Amino acid sequence: MKLLYNFNTDEKKNMGIIYLGLINVSILNSDRFKVKEATKNLFHTMIRRLHPASAIDLEVKTGPHGKPYLPRHPSWYFNVSHAGRMGACAIARIPLGIDIELIDERRHWKTIAEHFYHNREIAYLSNQAGNSCAVFYHLWTRKESWLKLHDMTIWQTSQAPCCLDLSDTETDVWTWQGSGCASFSLSLRINSDEKKYSVRFIEEFIPEGIHLQQVSLKGGSLFCRSE
Repeated sequence: MKLLYNFNTDEKKNMGIIYLGLINVSILNSDRFKVKEATKNLFHTMIRRLHPASAIDLEVKTGPHGKPYLPRHPSWYFNVSHAGRMGACAIARIPLGIDIELIDERRHWKTIAEHFYHNREIAYLSNQAGNSCAVFYHLWTRKESWLKLHDMTIWQTSQAPCCLDLSDTETDVWTWQGSGCASFSLSLRINSDEKKYSVRFIEEFIPEGIHLQQVSLKGGSLFCRSE
């Protein structure tokens, strides 16, 4: 699966493609508000590149739990997320959810897992040795992206399904581990159907120095594939 994509040479606005972009707010002392605003700007720039007509009437509204949507362009869907200085945006012709988290060893992630993770996920974590913290975040971003797909809140985390790869044919979740300015986990969720979708990280919306590895969580160990 080709992940990195150049707008100038590749097909645009394909119904079966999910478009992703990242941002790194490299301003010293950047606070959460500045990163949130920069992530919104990333979305505005991406949607106008994909759908120039939206520049005239780009109105954004939110659902009951804050999920954004475009009431005047109902055939386009998007979702955004930010953590630390990083922001992410996904745009497609299908409903989706996305979450990004910095991988932070200092967080009490083992306690969080005990309270919110399925027994199979906890057992999987215990088999990861030195990778267990990263796997915790990969599972967490999968859970939160599922919640955001369904316009649910973080308080409903226990309702999210088991987030391991349970079959080789699963196509409704993608996860990446990123490195560069920070180590982070990024997950994307869609609802499975008979149609196959592919993912494109748009090259001009990938900050310099960021490297991505696609993650698989199955077979008892963490597997990463460089893109």
